[in-house]
Amino acid sequence: MFTVIIIGNSQTYRFEGKMITPRGYYGEIKMGTKETGIGQDIMIRSFQTIEKELKNKDIPLDKKWALLHAIHTTTDFEMENVLQIDDNAVSSLYELLSSGKVHTIITDVTMAASGIRKGALQRMGIEVKCYLQDEKTVALATEKGITRTQAGIRIAVGEHPDALYVFGNAPTALMELCDLIRKGKANPAGIVAASVGFVHVQESKHMVKPFTSIPKLIVEGRKGGSNLAATLVNSILCYNDAKLLKPGRDV
Repeated sequence: MFTVIIIGNSQTYRFEGKMITPRGYYGEIKMGTKETGIGQDIMIRSFQTIEKELKNKDIPLDKKWALLHAIHTTTDFEMENVLQIDDNAVSSLYELLSSGKVHTIITDVTMAASGIRKGALQRMGIEVKCYLQDEKTVALATEKGITRTQAGIRIAVGEHPDALYVFGNAPTALMELCDLIRKGKANPAGIVAASVGFVHVQESKHMVKPFTSIPKLIVEGRKGGSNLAATLVNSILCYNDAKLLKPGRDV
């Protein structure tokens, strides 16, 4: 007699009368357990897939961690070329935030703020603020004839000059911060520069580069967006999960 042995794994499933076993064996992950949860399990496997497809795997861990988050959010492997991260920027910003030396994150728009994981913020005691809707912002923008995002940053610097500043939309806001840094009115803990668009976007990112003492994550060119800015912040907040390549603790 002949015997047919069919070997699958814990992720084997049936579809239209066929047995399907996904490629890859992730035995250390148990879907739906208290240790990971289904959402985190999917994110872990996504990161494993992304890492396998990177063209350059030989990069420092903190840069790779932020890059994996960026590609996971955008599904765009061009991030390997356009995401520029200062040496040790992710790890040093994580230390500042986790130690309580920096406890405020400022975003240019509310959408960037909403994408930063609330679980991580609560865990670390960090406040996210966006001044776009503030009455003082509206009044200042009208008085000075500037954009509201620009006015919001000007007010934010007056209250939190040493916060982590995050830009996912407005190049004028990023340019305003650069001007305030040059005038000695702001000394941000770090900058995430992911402004997006066609007008002043590339120029605003170039303006950030001379500040060599400030840790920076910059998305070069026209690409960016609030979702990308937020995920880069999330990579910083969960950097202590990087060695195990286990993202999504706060999913």
